[in-house]
Amino acid sequence: MTEITHVIFDFDGTIADSFHVFIDVARELFDIDEALTDEFVEELRGLRRDEVMERLDITRLQALWSYRKGRRLFTERIDEVNVFEGTADVLDVLHDSYTLGVLTDNDQDVVTDFLANHDLPVFAFVMESSVFQSKTWSLQEVIRREGVEPEQVVYVGDQITDIESAHRAGCEAIGVDWGYNTGALLQSADPERLVSSPDELPSVIQSL
Repeated sequence: MTEITHVIFDFDGTIADSFHVFIDVARELFDIDEALTDEFVEELRGLRRDEVMERLDITRLQALWSYRKGRRLFTERIDEVNVFEGTADVLDVLHDSYTLGVLTDNDQDVVTDFLANHDLPVFAFVMESSVFQSKTWSLQEVIRREGVEPEQVVYVGDQITDIESAHRAGCEAIGVDWGYNTGALLQSADPERLVSSPDELPSVIQSL
């Protein structure tokens, strides 16, 4: 059995509780009239990214065209985003045994500042994977930089695309069901494990 040496985290929806800001930014960018009800949010969490855009009546071209403005609006509201409860303590535990990193679709500088402001100095690196490049490619780049085998890396994420990207890169994948996608949707991508609380992560990673 290959020993896990690196645990890489997605940011939004995995470490940072930012889904409500994402929805508000989308509503502002695309003039969405739908009320931000709990039922509406839960419906969106059960959909893939393309399905979310369809549900919000957003075309892929609109999303790409508004990408930069959306990032700016998100950054302006980053103070409204908190770390998921219990995550900081778990990261401290994992830091004792693994090299930790962040691979995110968000802006690298924004994420780095957020981690510093929330006293999370446990990450060896933060890497940005933009909308124009896949997370699979970015994970492969991390593997090359760190000089490890794909089997030594586990990616922890909250979206079905995180699970799929990890598998395409040859990595293990852990889904967390407190973020952007529901546990049922994550499970459909066959993650190695699915967890419902941050404090499950140390034992689950150790069992891989």
